[in-house]
Amino acid sequence: MGFWTLLLLSIIQAVTVVWSLAVFDWDGYMAEWVHSFERDGQELQVTPEIAIATVVFGVVVSAISIALRVAFTLLLRRGFNWARIVATVLFGALLLPPYILDGIAILVMALAIAGIVLVWLPQSNAFFRDVKQDRIAHKAKQFS
Repeated sequence: MGFWTLLLLSIIQAVTVVWSLAVFDWDGYMAEWVHSFERDGQELQVTPEIAIATVVFGVVVSAISIALRVAFTLLLRRGFNWARIVATVLFGALLLPPYILDGIAILVMALAIAGIVLVWLPQSNAFFRDVKQDRIAHKAKQFS
């Protein structure tokens, strides 16, 4: 159950990124962020290229983050306990305070908590233990 919760969370985040790009107000963003300002006596300028690069950087970081969470969720499903630990850290990072606290952020945080709790329940511990024993038995049989 924890596997499906964490996978659903990653899918929701991917859809959110795509949706955000689809409805993004480029004109408003450019009008707000492209400007000149003075700092330490020097005039600096945020160019359209820099403004666009920040959005691209955010999308790339989000995509890498989602891909890592999906990869470790799939490894978790295969019964690798180390992947459960890494997934706990990756999904736990989603519990850090978001910039915007809206309905999606609350849903993401709730699913992250539920997924983390579910992968550490006694039933999950038994699953990881059984998979490890099967893996050891298979290796012993293979090399004997």
